[in-house]
Amino acid sequence: MSLRHISSVFGILMGLHSVSTLAGEGWYAGAGVGWSQTGFELTSESSSPNRATPITFLNFEESTTQNNVIGQVHGGYQWLFLGERTVFSLAAEVFIEFPYQNLDLDTTYANDFGLELPYSFRAKAENVYGISLKPGLFVTNNLLFYLDLGGVYTPLGGIETNLNSPALLQPEGSYDEQNLFGIRAGGGVQFLVTKQFSINLSYARDWYDSFSARRLTSASGSEGDVDATFEEIKFNDFFNERALLDFNYYF
Repeated sequence: MSLRHISSVFGILMGLHSVSTLAGEGWYAGAGVGWSQTGFELTSESSSPNRATPITFLNFEESTTQNNVIGQVHGGYQWLFLGERTVFSLAAEVFIEFPYQNLDLDTTYANDFGLELPYSFRAKAENVYGISLKPGLFVTNNLLFYLDLGGVYTPLGGIETNLNSPALLQPEGSYDEQNLFGIRAGGGVQFLVTKQFSINLSYARDWYDSFSARRLTSASGSEGDVDATFEEIKFNDFFNERALLDFNYYF
């Protein structure tokens, strides 16, 4: 065997040794805490479309953002792949985040009668459930950079609006709970403290789908009644971005 072959075999063995010293090819679980910012855009239109001459009571569009503290628990499985001079990783992870945050919007609008009236929107974004794939690259034996790509789901409940208009018999009302799905993209860095314990710092942003809903704002029980008035809302551009400090324990 030539010196070149011996050198190649030695290099491979050293590479295998370096993989064995890295944290976890296997199952892991962890938890963390962080900061999040949530935003959305709301369009509201109140009208009486069944009349011969429809009346629009309001039509406006507003956006807002809010900051929150969140927690997270997660678990998954990580694979390690030996390159010629590098070690790659791939983790498949499920997680739950606990924002349970109020999404509030308060503004004013001018109706067709020239009155400036207050308007309020209330909703609750409950837990975020998701799954991620995390491809990564070890730059040293204990430092990993990775991407975070996946899907998310959150139920949006407690949806209420109040138009505060004397022209409407039911200015305040509620909407059905909405199930919102979205995608997640982000990345992070992982520092391996020991073979079984790591500390991670990550950032990710979620983009959710939109929804629209309508409710009666008059006393009429029939949507086809000529005097029936409605509010229609459109909930758009809902996003959540978060920075998280967490840990993994490898079994």
